[in-house]
Amino acid sequence: MSAAEEGLDYDGGFDVTEEVELDDLSTQTGNDVIEPARKVLFEIRKASVRDYVARDESAWRKKYLALDLAVGSEGIDGAGKYANKHFFQDLLLMANIKEFPELDTDNYRTKARFDTKVFLKALGYDPAKPPRINDDFLVEISGRQVIADITKRSIDVQQDGKWMKTGDFKNEIKNFKSAETE
Repeated sequence: MSAAEEGLDYDGGFDVTEEVELDDLSTQTGNDVIEPARKVLFEIRKASVRDYVARDESAWRKKYLALDLAVGSEGIDGAGKYANKHFFQDLLLMANIKEFPELDTDNYRTKARFDTKVFLKALGYDPAKPPRINDDFLVEISGRQVIADITKRSIDVQQDGKWMKTGDFKNEIKNFKSAETE
């Protein structure tokens, strides 16, 4: 029986959370985005597997290796700038082409997982025989170090079939290298 049928005063909402009125947010910036940097030492603090499921679908579309990377104690400049700053980077593991055959493209087969290949090589794995991505692997790589570049990329959105710049940026971690050979 609904609240209205029970004779309760009900206007379609719950009074569990106090209403919060926001002011203008248009001037907010992503101030955690930093300038690009090369050959930065990172520690892998945590690794997990993350599924991407679109809102209107029940099956996963893509699986990502989700990395929590922290800048080493020497920072991005050798003097500790941004030391221990966390970056979160997703690396594509696979696409569910069984459920979504449209994902089976030349780009997926040849380019989309390049960053994953480079990351695994940096950790000493053979990309021709990649490791099983399971709990043991995730635990094994946690605490290891890699060297990588921090890039700064524009966040663009598609509007009316055209890509538009938002004026916002995000950092990406790219070009992984072994910390043991540098």
